[in-house]
Amino acid sequence: MKIEMAESLFVSWLKHCQECQIVQMNWKPSISWLHSGEQNDRSEEILHTIYEKVMALDENILSKSSFKQVFSQAEIDVLGISFSDNEFTLYPVDVAFHSNGLDYGGKNVNVLKVVQKCIRAAMCIYRYFGDVKTEIIFASPKIGKPTVELINTKLAEITKILESVGLIQFKFSLIANSDFSNVVSDIIRSSSSIADTSELTVRAFQLLNITNSIATVKKPKSLPIENSSTAIYKIGFVIKHKLVGLLTSKSWSAEELQNMQDIAYSKEKFGLSGFALLQKSSEKPARYYAEPIEVNQQEFYVCSEWYERSRSLVLEWIKEHS
Repeated sequence: MKIEMAESLFVSWLKHCQECQIVQMNWKPSISWLHSGEQNDRSEEILHTIYEKVMALDENILSKSSFKQVFSQAEIDVLGISFSDNEFTLYPVDVAFHSNGLDYGGKNVNVLKVVQKCIRAAMCIYRYFGDVKTEIIFASPKIGKPTVELINTKLAEITKILESVGLIQFKFSLIANSDFSNVVSDIIRSSSSIADTSELTVRAFQLLNITNSIATVKKPKSLPIENSSTAIYKIGFVIKHKLVGLLTSKSWSAEELQNMQDIAYSKEKFGLSGFALLQKSSEKPARYYAEPIEVNQQEFYVCSEWYERSRSLVLEWIKEHS
């Protein structure tokens, strides 16, 4: 059995950082599945329009494949599904781990190959899942800056094609270089608390850690407010790693801590219906993370009911208090 460590890494990342309840490696559609076009002629019409517009943009993007081949040749390295707020988000991820940097055969070929994988994933997701919130990710540890810029330019053009047919919930993200390193660091930090022996990359990190073969990755005292990698993380991960990181990294005045335990302040500043913080008591209250945090030598529970609509408020608050 062939084991792809980079794919295993993203299985763990989707489960523990993107909070995906379902994750599958090597996802491929079955020929027995009904697709949206068999139930909705409009959906199939949209897919044909996407195909024609992509071929008109550059026929090499799909390697001159026929419409049928786009689906028969498609395979997604890792597919994650996250359920939250009565809706679900799909995370199709393709990973390329080339020791000397991304190399499918030159810069132009690299760009075409990445874009090809992304558009095939988008068309497959739409055909079999419909118009749902989807974050299509291509990941590679090392990609040259000129290639990154060309890939982003092409993906922006593909995004416009999707938007032109009404698919506005599909987004493309490139995780490479420092962003890829951040994914590795996040999993190393989380590995000590993960007990699933099927997650091979995590098991490898655990082995290296107990033999002191890798340096411990510490949470940075100063976290970036917003960048290309934090933008794709779910709000729960932002709270645990950015807000909590800030709260535990400095001293706070009594007034500031009291504000965080005030319901009106929590609603105004974070869009919460409850308290952002609650001082630890004998029993953990419902809707708060199980492990308390220590601030000013006191222990507090952090609210666990955060929603994506609060992201901008949270990041603004972090920025103001950093």
